[in-house]
Amino acid sequence: MRYKDVMQVMNSGVGGNLQILKEFLTTLTDIDETDAKAELTCLSWAVQLSTPRNWGCEMVSYLIYKGADVNPKKKVTFHNLLCCAANTGCIENAKALVDAGVVIECRSYSRSAPSLPANGPPLFEAVAHPEMIQYLIEVGCNPHFITPENNKTLLMHAAERGYKDSVRVLLNAGVNPELKDDSGNTALDYAAVSNSNFSAEPYFNDPGIVELIEAELQIRELIRQERELAFAMAGHHRLGRDSGMASFDEGLFDIINQHGRFS
Repeated sequence: MRYKDVMQVMNSGVGGNLQILKEFLTTLTDIDETDAKAELTCLSWAVQLSTPRNWGCEMVSYLIYKGADVNPKKKVTFHNLLCCAANTGCIENAKALVDAGVVIECRSYSRSAPSLPANGPPLFEAVAHPEMIQYLIEVGCNPHFITPENNKTLLMHAAERGYKDSVRVLLNAGVNPELKDDSGNTALDYAAVSNSNFSAEPYFNDPGIVELIEAELQIRELIRQERELAFAMAGHHRLGRDSGMASFDEGLFDIINQHGRFS
């Protein structure tokens, strides 16, 4: 099918005119046919053009209803479909794809931006969208994924870009802020760089990320100390919590309440 025809149909669908899409599909012998230029199916285009603020989600649902393959056999030039939905932040599309059986831990076939790792899974594509990150974790995506190229975690990527709410979601999911990449940098190091660039790039950076990660590190340290104390107490055949344990508990909950780790 011709690239120009597909773009005209898809842009009409994004504008809310689904009838043009329905008529166009009657001209296709295969709903999963790719266009001659970008080598994308109609469903691939619909997912890419969708946002939470246009009619693209209706196009996606309709194409899936008509039998479009959510796991194309041929590698598309932009993304696996779930990766693309994650990148746009359109949760409705992600849900439609998951309900239709899309492969959850798929990888993108090419980079959507230079900062993204090659072959990154959906969560890396969703880094700017905390609600999407939460949804993808709930349906089985692994928040602990580490890039094979440089041992970079999703938490590092979110901290570097300055997405505070995404950092919070990942910390609540248990992602370890103490891990290091191949250069020895932790998520806190990336957050510090983001913090230093805050005035120059206010759209991408939030200076509160450093404090958020530091609070998580304090919580982890207090938990370690409490466990060590518990083991020591067990070694002396003592039961219950003494005043030392209570002081650790008080410090732990003060940090949690202050930074809303579980909110």
